[in-house]
Amino acid sequence: MHRASINPLVIPESQIAALAREHLSALARVHLAPDIPPKKKKTACVLHAQHLPAQEPVLVLGDSSVWSNAGEGFLATPARFCWRLFWQHPRAVTWEELSLLDVTTRGNDALIAGGVAWTGESRLEAEHVAAFLSAASSRMRAGEAVYRSAAKNDVGGSAADAIVMLARRALGELDWIFYGPSIPHKLLQTVHIVHAQNMAADEKPLVVYDETVFGSASNGFVLTERGVFWSNFMDRARMRSWAELGPRVHIPEGFSGAAESADLLIQLGMRPEMRVRVARLLGEISTMMRSRRKSGVAF
Repeated sequence: MHRASINPLVIPESQIAALAREHLSALARVHLAPDIPPKKKKTACVLHAQHLPAQEPVLVLGDSSVWSNAGEGFLATPARFCWRLFWQHPRAVTWEELSLLDVTTRGNDALIAGGVAWTGESRLEAEHVAAFLSAASSRMRAGEAVYRSAAKNDVGGSAADAIVMLARRALGELDWIFYGPSIPHKLLQTVHIVHAQNMAADEKPLVVYDETVFGSASNGFVLTERGVFWSNFMDRARMRSWAELGPRVHIPEGFSGAAESADLLIQLGMRPEMRVRVARLLGEISTMMRSRRKSGVAF
């Protein structure tokens, strides 16, 4: 896990409990501590083990699974909100991260940064979940939170934290984009194999953008603290360090003709509407990393 996930800002248990009672107590599929069924809690904690520290108390559990076994749904702790949809990999954001993202609804869905985090049985149910998330985010923004330890963990306290947060805000919680520490192990293995020539064995992918039909991540791009790595269909893997990129990054629409040296030939053919957003993000990260180097901030 990157530092913001290991030692995040937390909202006191009493405040999370109060917000849950206010917004979620009327929902039949949501359980509040201390009345969370132990078997459901165990299932949810196992599913989210990649990004959920064992010592964090689960205060709220929403079960949207067909078999009522908590295989899909959400959980909330003092530090983070975790969710899983049917046939998808578990995801999570800290309250600190969520406070910088948009929470909305669309029909029966509650959305985080444009991605579905909960599918309700009704529009009202989705609105209740979204209201809970928005209220918790407001508490965090208002500073009504405490640090888990005496070590201050600023937003963007590490380069990894800052890269993940910039990417989340720019790209959203979409099902083909994965953020550390919630990147599936299988995708991490594939990324290291595909980019073995350019990526160090111990280098940690922070963001994986999957540009494949079947979700293998063999094509697409990866962000690390060192730079951007990409692999296009039927082409060799490439890499550009943040130091090599400027504040204005251009990703061409097509590959006919010669590309300028500043161009990144990253194929985003499956979702061409993301091209400008990705280019802008890479420029922002490059600028941020250059600023950190000039100010002597440790990565």
